[in-house]
Formats: sequence, structure tokens, C-alpha cells
Amino acid sequence: MDTRTHCLNVLALTLLVYPVAVPSIISNMLFNFIKHDPKKRKDSFWPFSLINFILIIVLLLIQPDFRGMLIQSDYFKLTCTALFGLVVAPLLIVLELGIGALITKIQGKKIQKFTVDESIGKEKLWIKVSVLLIAVLEELLFRWCAHFITFSCMKWHIAGFLVFTAVIYAINHIHEGIVTVVQKLVTGLVLGTLFLFSGCQILVPIIAHVVENIILIIWSEKAYE
Repeated sequence: MDTRTHCLNVLALTLLVYPVAVPSIISNMLFNFIKHDPKKRKDSFWPFSLINFILIIVLLLIQPDFRGMLIQSDYFKLTCTALFGLVVAPLLIVLELGIGALITKIQGKKIQKFTVDESIGKEKLWIKVSVLLIAVLEELLFRWCAHFITFSCMKWHIAGFLVFTAVIYAINHIHEGIVTVVQKLVTGLVLGTLFLFSGCQILVPIIAHVVENIILIIWSEKAYE
């Protein structure tokens, strides 16, 4: 690999570090400092995030070697692994709850009950749909794109890919607090492992991630009621 290609790969990796920062900054500037409307700032974050994620993926896809089939032609294997992704989704929620409970215990606090953030249950339908679309885009970035750059292009060890993709996925939830970061770090490792064991079929972690978010949205709606 020549120096120019190596630098381009490193630059591409930096795009994955904290992509939600850009839409967050735009939302804050536009509706907090210019129009002074916090509600619109909150709503605007989601479409800005979708646009930003899509632009990053398009930029990464410009590289000719990166264009290829997202799904392999072995449909039987794809179906089996996709079903496995479906089963993994509720287990991810249980895992994150367990991590949250463990951290709470370490902090010396008492666990009252297991619940979920009710805010998403109050949101408009298009925001809930955005949450699901962003889950798809996150998998394309943090699993598929990251694997191509680190493993296929830069020849990292597969363990390096797993750690890197889990860390950048966790960092992108840092605005939700350190407990969430730890939860997403572990979830990222699971989704990355699922991606690898499925033969790098990105549809599998996408299904697991989207179904997990659907369950959380339904749970949040019930809690809000």
C-alpha cells in the first residue's frame, strides 16, 4: 500500500469517529442561536443525522474497490444467519440491562426497576422511523465500512477491527452518558462478532440492531402510556 492510499484510508476512518457531531452542531447553531427554538433543534437532529450518515457512506463508496455486493448469493446461509440476528436482538437488550445493573451496583446505588428512556415513546412517527434508519446506516458504517477499511485495505488483525468498531460505535453514544457508552461498547463487540460469523453479511447485524430498536421503541411507548 502506497503512502497516499494509506493516508486516504486513515482519513476515511476519521469520518467514522463521531458522525453525529456534525448534525448536532448544525442543529444547535440553527435553532438555539439563530432562531432560538429548542424544540425544532431537537427535531432537526434526526434528518440532519440521516443526511450526514448517507453522505459519509457515499463518500466511502466513491472508492472503486469498495463497491461490491452487500449480500452474498448463498440465500440459505443468509436466511439462517438473518434469523439468528432476529434472535440476538432481545438478547442485546438483556445484555445492556445487565451491564447497567452491574454499573449501578458498583456505584452503590439501589436498583428500583428495569425501565427504558420514555422520551422516544413521546416522539413523532417520523422520528421513530429515523431511529430505525440510522440503525441501518450505523451498521453500514461501523461494521461494513470499518471492516473493509481496516481488514481488507489496511490489513489489520481481525481483533483490531472488532475493538475499533466497538469503540467508535460506543463513542457515538457518549452524549447519553458513560453507562450507555459501556453498554454500547459491549453491544458493538457482539454486533461485530455477529457480522464476522455470518460471513460478513451486513444484513445480519442490521436485522439485530433494527429489531432491538423496535423493541425499545415499543417498550418506551408502553412506559409513556
